[in-house]
Amino acid sequence: MQANSLHPPNLHTLSENVIGSVLQQHSRPEHRLHNALGPQLFSMGQQHDPTPQGSTRAPTAKRGRPRIKSGSSRSVRSSPKQPPAKLPYADEMKANIEEYHRQRRRRNQERYRERQRQLVVDLEARKHELQQEIGQLNRKHQVLMLGVPTKDTVWSVAVEYFRVFRCGLLITRGERIVGMDFLKAVMARDLDAGMVLGVDALARNWAVYTQYFRDVQIRLDRLDQVAENSLVATTTTSITITRNSLTKIFPHLMSDDFDYDKEREWSRIAGRLVNQRLVMRGSVHFNWDGTSNRVMGLITQADMVSPLLQLLGNLEDVSRVFRRARINPESNIVPGEYLDQYTLSY
Repeated sequence: MQANSLHPPNLHTLSENVIGSVLQQHSRPEHRLHNALGPQLFSMGQQHDPTPQGSTRAPTAKRGRPRIKSGSSRSVRSSPKQPPAKLPYADEMKANIEEYHRQRRRRNQERYRERQRQLVVDLEARKHELQQEIGQLNRKHQVLMLGVPTKDTVWSVAVEYFRVFRCGLLITRGERIVGMDFLKAVMARDLDAGMVLGVDALARNWAVYTQYFRDVQIRLDRLDQVAENSLVATTTTSITITRNSLTKIFPHLMSDDFDYDKEREWSRIAGRLVNQRLVMRGSVHFNWDGTSNRVMGLITQADMVSPLLQLLGNLEDVSRVFRRARINPESNIVPGEYLDQYTLSY
């Protein structure tokens, strides 16, 4: 009884072991914080709040210390990885790098497109060269097949003439007339072309002839030398008579009340000629000037009477066809004021 009266009832809770353990628990966080933040920062925290853990101010100090410790700890720990002051610079560098790559891709694409454009230009130029080479080889082949000399004489000019005008003289608006280059290179300025005089007049007649008739084809059958500077070419000319042919070349065969839209009655002769194919045998006479190496005379004729007679069956109707026609029986365009509307631009 006396022994118990000298010791309080909760003596076991005040033993040195219990108090020692409480002090050790209180010292461990300080030790860790001391190691993390350094002795100076830890001592500053103790100066701001010297109250022990068991005092009445402990809750207020406890709320204040974690904000200081945790904030300092986060800033110290995160600062080596991603400093806030360096974020804008990193974004700027990233944007600059992306812009650099965009500019580089754009330049690469532009260089690629330029190479493609240049490739197309080179291919077109090469294509033109090959076409010219093919034309030269074809001319040489034709000359060899005809057994004519290969030097630049009336023979080679005659062969080239029929190659250039094998389909007449087709003219497309806005495009260069290729046949004119050849005519001006080998024909005399005062060329005698039979119905007309001069290179321009010959080219205009060719253009009108090709426009009035459809699917013009001229074939060289043979070449014969009739004099020292004279050749005669035997030819076959094929044309198709169309409504345009009758209106422009044979306007007198059309009825006065002819209407394109309603397709009214044609005259008897015109109705038998429309859409008919004429095959005409003919010749072209070349007169050569050895001094200037140019053609001085070019006389062309094709028998248009024979195929018309075969179609119409009598000479009377054939004579009516040519009575007021703008073409003669030798298949040459007759000069007239109507030709003034046709101009060649080259």
